Amino acid sequence: MGKLTSEEMAKVQEAVDGKVMSMAVVRLYTVREDKWVYIFWGVLCLCEEPDATSYFRMVQLVSFKMIWETTLFKKMKYKRNPAKPFVHAFFNPDGVLFSFSFSEISEANTTYTIASRLLSGPNTPDLPPEEPEAPPSEAK
Repeated sequence: MGKLTSEEMAKVQEAVDGKVMSMAVVRLYTVREDKWVYIFWGVLCLCEEPDATSYFRMVQLVSFKMIWETTLFKKMKYKRNPAKPFVHAFFNPDGVLFSFSFSEISEANTTYTIASRLLSGPNTPDLPPEEPEAPPSEAK
């Protein structure tokens, strides 16, 4: 893991929708049974849509496919570890705890600064958008 080439950055940009506010190589972790569990690594993009909704989106670096996303919302508490500022943690809209471990401290600082600004913005939703319910299946 490390710095991306300009070619890799262009491919990552193509894989995500919206304006990319920051881009960084990270490992993604979550908590299962009170333990941090590694999920995967990839390129984290902090993206903003034209309607001002913001997302964390991850792109797999080999295939350049988007593999994970979560919405930023006002009540989200996005924190960095004071002892390890390259580690950031947050609960997603479903209440699942996630953590990013950044490979570059400068990218961690940039992402934290931009995410903090977006989270306090006037257009950030109070709650994540509701998923539409699936229509009931028809009986045969």
